[in-house]
Amino acid sequence: MLRPRCALGTAPTPREMATTWSSTLTDGQRQAYAEDGVVHVPGAVDADLLAGIEALVDRQLADPGPWVTDTGP
Repeated sequence: MLRPRCALGTAPTPREMATTWSSTLTDGQRQAYAEDGVVHVPGAVDADLLAGIEALVDRQLADPGPWVTDTGP
């Protein structure tokens, strides 16, 4: 698992995150994060987890429930 090194209970700055990730990130990925604030890391999230999230989102969109206040089109 990729984790930035920072003090417990503090969020790293984008610069810290771009320069302290595990060596499994390429220089290009670090540069993309430093410039864009995001980076694509293939395989970083389990496909089954993503499928579960997608199913949950689909259920919530199909049947939003009583707490939804979005009345837009």
